[in-house]
Parts: sequence; structure tokens; C-alpha cells
Amino acid sequence: MDISNKTLGLLLVAAIVVSVGGTFFSLDKLNGFSSTGFAANEAGSVNLTINSTMSIKMNDSGIDFGTCTVTGFMTFDSNLTGGTANNSNCNGTFPDYMT
Repeated sequence: MDISNKTLGLLLVAAIVVSVGGTFFSLDKLNGFSSTGFAANEAGSVNLTINSTMSIKMNDSGIDFGTCTVTGFMTFDSNLTGGTANNSNCNGTFPDYMT
């Protein structure tokens, strides 16, 4: 079976039209969906279970330390019954909810 160049050209154009049309149709349907996983507000809390020693480093702007402004390293020592905070590198009051 021989297919002429003109027929092949028409089939190629039809395939491109169907492909582009399907792409636009799919993109139009995607506009109806909204993103998920965004926080409702900027504040939040975290509960951690640590079975051993752990170190976390973050910027002062990354967490609400209350009126405390971290001027260096902030140390928080904790065990199963409670914890204590080292305020020596804090200008202000280290929040009660962190101790």
C-alpha cells in the first residue's frame, strides 16, 4: 500500500492539531483545580519525639521566640519530664512555652 506525500502531510497536520487541541483542553481543565497543602495561617506548632541527642539550626526570623532576640546560639535542654532554657544568648524573655 502506497501513501502519497500529500496524504502523509495531511495526516501529520491532523495529528499535530489533535495534539495541540488536547493540550489546550487539558490545560483548561487544570485551571479548575486549586493548590492544596498551603497553611491557613503563618503560625503553627511542632511536636517532636527525640530518642537521642539532636541539634537544630535556624534563623531567628524562622521561628517565634517571643520577645527573645537570639544573639548567638540558643540552648534548650530537655528530658522526659521537662526542660530548661539557657537565656544567656537571648535579649528579652525566652517564652514559657519553650521550657
